Amino acid sequence: MIPTGYTELLIWLATVLPGIVYVSVRRSVSSARVEDREISKLILQAVVASMFFNVIYVLALGDWIISALPLQARATSDPRKLAAIVLLGGIALPALTSWLRYGRVRFRPLLESRLGWLRVPRSTTTYSPEPTAWDHAAPKLGGSWIRVRLGDELWAGGWISGKSYFSTYPESRDIYIEDQYRMEKDGSFLEQVPGTRGCWMTIPDGCVVEWIEPDYPPEIDRTTKGKQ
Repeated sequence: MIPTGYTELLIWLATVLPGIVYVSVRRSVSSARVEDREISKLILQAVVASMFFNVIYVLALGDWIISALPLQARATSDPRKLAAIVLLGGIALPALTSWLRYGRVRFRPLLESRLGWLRVPRSTTTYSPEPTAWDHAAPKLGGSWIRVRLGDELWAGGWISGKSYFSTYPESRDIYIEDQYRMEKDGSFLEQVPGTRGCWMTIPDGCVVEWIEPDYPPEIDRTTKGKQ
């Protein structure tokens, strides 16, 4: 139901906006989850996240929020205050929290290196919300060689870095290799394919995908890699 009055609009914003922003940022910076395919579960996640943020806001800034929220008569004369509250509490803080929680940037090593006495608690379980090992590992292994065994003596591969791309759940597995290389029947890399602008391929069941350290094998011409 679309809010029609000023009070209804405030209630709607407080109820759903922080959670919508939180879930949207989480979906954009991390791998998809199984429950993301059901809209009802996404709505529930947004409502729960909004409730969490609202409780934190009330506990930390309850009196200030009550005094700062303009009444309907004051909204017209002081719209910037309302816009600032919505921008900060409804968008900026939920987005930052979600990015820090699910983004690929890891702050624990940085904090521990800067603050030697700090030891951030680590999880005691190996559980990951990412649905498959492919989703967990493939997007994080840029800056390396990759080769895919499609069958007996049939290989494809090349160099992957910032221009490459891996699909993730719920899409089927595929990969864009930014620099394609010719390959021997045993999987050894030969020279770069002349004029290559990349190679797209699906990853069918039964094939083997290998990621290899950037400095191996030594005989490959890495002129393309050196430009990354």
